Formats: sequence, structure tokens, C-alpha cells
Amino acid sequence: MIGAFTMSDLSGVDVLRDVHSNIHPHLDHRPGPSPLLDKIIAEGKLGVKSGEGFYRWSPEQVNEMFSTPGEELIWWMRQNSPAPPPPS
Repeated sequence: MIGAFTMSDLSGVDVLRDVHSNIHPHLDHRPGPSPLLDKIIAEGKLGVKSGEGFYRWSPEQVNEMFSTPGEELIWWMRQNSPAPPPPS
């Protein structure tokens, strides 16, 4: 399970702010995204693409974060795949 801040770093803090700017006004009475997002972006902290967002990310952590779910999905698919047809 991935938390909200990790997901924000993976998608990009700048992307999160853009979503908040466009969608948030329709969902909440506040005028716009959190000023904290603008501060973090101004500091160059965009998430995994800059190596830091809400968390610091090493290249190894980024690689593990993106490769592990794919490996797990492949494993599950192999477990649940039907048996191949017998040779004819």
C-alpha cells in the first residue's frame, strides 16, 4: 500500500499542484492548492524526478519502487494462468 505523500512524489509534486489548481476549486471552498505545494516546487522538490519531494529518493529506491510492482504482478499472473494446451 502506498501513502499519499509517496504517491505525490511518484506522480510529481508539480502534477499534484496542477490537479489541485484545476479540480480542487470544484470540490472545496478554498481558493486553490496548498501554499506548501508552491513552496516545495519553488525549492525544486518535484518528487522522484528531482530526487526529492516530500521524501528523498535515491536512484536505487526509485528503481525498486517501479520494478517491484511489475515483478509481483508477473508472479501473480503466472500463478493464476491456465495450463497451456497439450501438444498436438
